[in-house]
Amino acid sequence: MSVAELEARIDTLSTVIGQQKNLPMNIERSKSALQRRLNALRDPLACLPVEISSEIFVQCLPSDQPPDARYAPLLFLNVCNTWKDIALATAGLWTSIRIDRLKFDLESLLDAWLKCAGSRAVSISLPHHLPVEIVPVLSRHAKRLQDLEMHHDDADIALVAATGAFPMLKTVTIVGVDASEFKSSPGATLDMLRMCPNTVECTLDRVPYPLTKDEEDMLVLPHMRHLKFTGAEARPPYT
Repeated sequence: MSVAELEARIDTLSTVIGQQKNLPMNIERSKSALQRRLNALRDPLACLPVEISSEIFVQCLPSDQPPDARYAPLLFLNVCNTWKDIALATAGLWTSIRIDRLKFDLESLLDAWLKCAGSRAVSISLPHHLPVEIVPVLSRHAKRLQDLEMHHDDADIALVAATGAFPMLKTVTIVGVDASEFKSSPGATLDMLRMCPNTVECTLDRVPYPLTKDEEDMLVLPHMRHLKFTGAEARPPYT
């Protein structure tokens, strides 16, 4: 089917959809399928080597953007089958994920996303109120975790710590939460850091201080080079 024929079919379906409120789902799917075929015919990347297309995709990644079908890398999955295949085969598109809210099936999303990263090191930013289902997912990918950002809540930290050690973790950021809503203690943070023996950089934002006597056990992180305390809970001489 030519470009002109595909455009005509899409226009016809768009008109039908616009005139009707309740249409069978197969009509919408037909339009989407035709649009993907049209996109493939118009694909400017079709004449490029896959390696170059992959690098172009990586350069299009937004910074600090939660998963959203309107933005890369998920956007690439909905353009055409060729783009979808390239995106899923480009591990560099999936090495970082930031999740702000639990509006997703976190377990499935995180597992699928990190699997696409292949064997590469990954960076994860997690929301608070983590579901217990996240434990096996993090366990499967713990050895590849390089950067972790999470909220300081005892329940969340306990879930993450339950996954086991993070031998490759280099950067840890723990963000404090409203003490009126969440139970948190500095001891939980220390327990978490004990699971990350190779950490190089750690930022503790609004994490409660000081430690109680029971929480003052020695914590040795031999590779630590940068330790930063920020927010209202920071106290001298650590600021």
